[in-house]
Amino acid sequence: TRPAKDKDLDASQLRDGWRLKLKDLKPEQAKRLAPTMLEVEYMAFKNRSVFTERDIDRTVAQLAICHGGSTARTGIRSAIFEQLGVIPVADQAGLKRYTTEDFRRMEGDIASYGIACQKPAARFALADHTIQQAIRNVQARKGFALYPEQLAAVLHCVGGQQVAIVDGAAGTGKSISLEGIKEGYTLSGHRVLGVAPSGVATGALKDSANIEEASTLHSLLMKLEHKDPQYRETLTDTDVIIVDEAGMVDLRTLHKLFKHTSDAGAKLILAGDAKQLEAVGSASNLQMLIDQIGSAELVKIARQPDPTINDISQTWFAGPTGTDPRDALEKMEDLGLIKRPDQPGQEAIDVMMSHVQATHEEGVSWKDMVLLADRNKQVRSLNERVRDYRKGIGELDESQELTIRIAKRRQGPREIDLAPGDRVML
Repeated sequence: TRPAKDKDLDASQLRDGWRLKLKDLKPEQAKRLAPTMLEVEYMAFKNRSVFTERDIDRTVAQLAICHGGSTARTGIRSAIFEQLGVIPVADQAGLKRYTTEDFRRMEGDIASYGIACQKPAARFALADHTIQQAIRNVQARKGFALYPEQLAAVLHCVGGQQVAIVDGAAGTGKSISLEGIKEGYTLSGHRVLGVAPSGVATGALKDSANIEEASTLHSLLMKLEHKDPQYRETLTDTDVIIVDEAGMVDLRTLHKLFKHTSDAGAKLILAGDAKQLEAVGSASNLQMLIDQIGSAELVKIARQPDPTINDISQTWFAGPTGTDPRDALEKMEDLGLIKRPDQPGQEAIDVMMSHVQATHEEGVSWKDMVLLADRNKQVRSLNERVRDYRKGIGELDESQELTIRIAKRRQGPREIDLAPGDRVML
């Protein structure tokens, strides 16, 4: 306060006063707000569509903290079963599993709607000449032809069904397939909206699939449910919604999107990898939908232009084939793509630096190289060795070097040296 500032006190007097006040401080019982039912649901399911006794025990233990402790566990468990509407499902290898009435209902809604939407709707069935023109446009922009699998995915999704799925791993060409689908529906006068669970995936829809009207899925839902008509988004029965990374969309969010598209009569195209990461929220249903209505499947890795490297990527994805029993690591080793110490006393970092130096001397830029290590100590050692090498060849000027003090939460403070030309990752 101003009166306190006006007093002529030195630092030692201030500290003495603070110490006296600190003596009166006493610890109090922590206050913890009770979680909502949605939070409890997420704690139990942990991105799956079912949960086990162990999941329930873990959830009960977490909820008991600051809410009665171990003596309250029985009551908390009963409350979870009652308020979430927990029901048992078929045992798997003697393991008791559970879900909730809400989850079973939402899964049933999605499956039933997906099956019902396989009946062709004329407004979403594109003419052959429109499809061929769309494919020509995309191939002209990209500068290469679509693979047969990718063409089949486009044809599958531009039929009359109101729900369609493209299933494929990274690098199989989902983006170019989605661009072909978007191009066809745009040529036919349809509005195409792109959505994804994250901002990064949304950016990929814009850049890789050429879908200009792209947003996060939650952003679209917020607009659809906005109370003010001025800002509310409205779907029509000619709109086409493309969902990328659909395997990462949780059940509740997917159910909401299905409800909005069903009410409007719009078309929904889901693209993703059923084997990918679990949903961000509680449980993904992409595989369940694929089992019910099928999908256009992309298997051939199309990202690497070098056929040898492409074959290795394909083996990582699909495993060895009957004609070549080698796994991906064996193929990489046969091509000399895996380096290891081969002399007594030689360490992995020495092999790595030897390869890095030879690669750089061949003209490969530092921005095209990534050096990874398992531990922070190894990372620091790599950085120091690379900087010493760059100083030796004149890429870094030691006379212009500055010492910077940095601090990381887990590692504590330390000093690093930086010079013009250093690469810094933030």
